[in-house]
Amino acid sequence: MITTVITTMIKRTVSWILILMANLMLCMALQAADNQPREIEWEDLIPDGYNADLIVAEYDTKYRLSELADDDPILKEMMAKIDAAYKAAPVKPELNNALVKIPGYVVPLETDGKRTSEFLLVPYFGACIHVPPPPANQTILVRTKEKEGAEIRKLYDVVWVTGVLKTELFVGDLAHAGYRIDAHQVDPY
Repeated sequence: MITTVITTMIKRTVSWILILMANLMLCMALQAADNQPREIEWEDLIPDGYNADLIVAEYDTKYRLSELADDDPILKEMMAKIDAAYKAAPVKPELNNALVKIPGYVVPLETDGKRTSEFLLVPYFGACIHVPPPPANQTILVRTKEKEGAEIRKLYDVVWVTGVLKTELFVGDLAHAGYRIDAHQVDPY
């Protein structure tokens, strides 16, 4: 009797697994068939529960940051923790190999002044140049498919980048990037 019940449960479990796998394969086939990029926002790159800014709240509760001098060692300690948390910001592994389209600002890494074949895509103007860089999960290394690169009108213009997103760490002088896109297209926003 017990073996019959266990056998029935195993058969049902296997059936459910096969149904789920078939549905998953169908979804993947439909996505590949239309080959349309998924339009994403910067928030979509941040794993649930990650918030490096909680470090500031913790320090403010303990030390009342507004009452500290700019050169206070406590502020330097806090900034070092924030910098480390930003550099190690986690990515979403489920986005690896996704065909995406995302808007952002360009920070050229390789440029001739008119075109760039490698750049950082960031969510706000001035990131990595005028202000500290955003977290690694808010910075994308972009490499264009064409050797001549993408035409960049002005650095303060927003561009759309379309391509395959990779969860791959890049460590550069300006910033750490948690993602990379092999760009098929770079267009004005």
